[in-house]
Amino acid sequence: MKKATILLVAAFGIGASYAAESSFNASQSNISKEIQDFLDEEESYDSQTVPSKAYTVDVLGRKKSSNKITVLGKAKTTKNRKIRVDITNFDMPDYKVKTTSTKMEVDGETGKVRLWLNDKEVSQEEFEKANEKAMRERPPFVAGYTDSLSAEEIKNLLKKNKHIYISKHAKPIDQMAYTSILNKSQITTHAFTNSAKGNGVGIHFQETGCPHPYFRTSNYVQLNSCAHGVQMHPTGVFQVLSNTAPEATIYGQDEGAMNGEAQPWPMPWQHPTGPNYSDIFISSHSWSSPDSPAGEYVEVDAKMDNYVYNTRIVSVVAAGNSDQQGDNFYVRSPGKALNAITVGAVNPTNDNYMYYSNWKNSEIGNEKPEVANYTNFEFNNSYTFQYPCGNSSCTYNGYFNGTSAATPYTAATIADLMSHYPSFKGHPELIKAILVSGEKRPIPNAASHNPQNTTVAAKGIPVYSSLAWNRTFRTWEGENNGVFDSNEKITFTEAGIKNAHYRIGIAWLTSGTYIYYNKGLNSTTEKLPQDIDLRVKQNGKTIASSQSTNNPFEVVDFTPTKNGDLTIEIHRWRNTQNHSSEYMPPEKVILGYTMWIDR
Repeated sequence: MKKATILLVAAFGIGASYAAESSFNASQSNISKEIQDFLDEEESYDSQTVPSKAYTVDVLGRKKSSNKITVLGKAKTTKNRKIRVDITNFDMPDYKVKTTSTKMEVDGETGKVRLWLNDKEVSQEEFEKANEKAMRERPPFVAGYTDSLSAEEIKNLLKKNKHIYISKHAKPIDQMAYTSILNKSQITTHAFTNSAKGNGVGIHFQETGCPHPYFRTSNYVQLNSCAHGVQMHPTGVFQVLSNTAPEATIYGQDEGAMNGEAQPWPMPWQHPTGPNYSDIFISSHSWSSPDSPAGEYVEVDAKMDNYVYNTRIVSVVAAGNSDQQGDNFYVRSPGKALNAITVGAVNPTNDNYMYYSNWKNSEIGNEKPEVANYTNFEFNNSYTFQYPCGNSSCTYNGYFNGTSAATPYTAATIADLMSHYPSFKGHPELIKAILVSGEKRPIPNAASHNPQNTTVAAKGIPVYSSLAWNRTFRTWEGENNGVFDSNEKITFTEAGIKNAHYRIGIAWLTSGTYIYYNKGLNSTTEKLPQDIDLRVKQNGKTIASSQSTNNPFEVVDFTPTKNGDLTIEIHRWRNTQNHSSEYMPPEKVILGYTMWIDR
């Protein structure tokens, strides 16, 4: 067997603005149209006057009826109604990031791993301790919460907070379907045979309802009571996760609160954090926002981007299914989030995109989805159960499909990869770069199904061997001006290049706050705070390049005609930072790189 070496080197639209009373200023906060309507309705109740009959009394104090009507004047007739709301904090925590770089070499023959931190070789334990220390030093991210509030309570929140967004709470839409599955991704032959089964990795998912107890394993943790009862959709999601990453700890959460139970975590796109959940590195989202406008990047997407940017949890999101009138194949929120890994659905019998899989991009021009993966799972369950289905009931027989199935399948594959290489934990930027460059198996109808996609991404299907072997991995992290040189470049050499098929990908994280506001401030340019391009040279000549404007990733596919070293240039063309504007917070550099070799 030829010896191969692998390296890793590191270093919303805007809602209605509340027309505040003159007694306070809430102009820097936003509320949705539904909340504005609620406030208007409550205000109209306050201004009503209440007529009442007048009475006279006799000498004994008994009431004597009168036809006279007395107007009592202005009175509050509202019953102090409350509305269920999501409150999102848009203040971005700012902190100094120490410039770091890491390097990882994996011997493709022996599997032996060597690690470097800031150019010094370290042990796996030292590497992980340094990563854990960096995670602890980041400030806590306050994403928001869900509550039931009156109009007065909403106004008080707007008075007290500078940058919040209040919207009406909506349940996520479950995307469901049934058919068969064939598993062709080398999970059994390449991941499981290397003891990569998700061990040491936590996956969080949230659904309306819970998986059936019959299918739950000892690795399943129910985070709250199952207020919505056993449902088909979370059962299907769990079966995909648990069969693909059987040793991962899977955290399930029933969406929303019922019967007075407090919702422990505020929104379906946010995840539990803290010491008890320090193993959660992945979240799987087989749902979409019911109020997501087609083609628009909205506050739900910004929430997802901010969360990934601050917590470094890999968020895998369903692109959505155009099985509803008016969908028109637009990727549904929060799948439009730039930091999310958005997944389309592929038929395992012919490797083609499923006819319903969404693919249209958002108004800021980012190309979605980044990944396409298999759906149509048949688990051959010996146990079946009934679940509510419209006005009647349906039977769950172990069939599960749609982008809802492709999403947990991708999330669980990532869990296997993280258990194979623990150094990948906490690096969503690297995971995306690995996926967009490791989609080895071609999708025959990719060009016709997704004509807007001009990149290599999502035109093939990931297989485990192309994700885990024959690769170079690098990451960099630091302050905005702490990683790139004075020419805004990172330049390095890839040695040992032969006449073979290569693919190189980079990906980086960006804040949702910047995108949410800047798309309205400047609708034609500078939609991403950092525009980073990728160029590959050999003997001084450019042989491959990727220069998209609105994607937070680049990928090139090439075959050198000669042997010889490659010069890799990662060039940052745009670096927007405005410390004085809450709309353009200074960005961090969180950048991942990987090279795939087709052997």
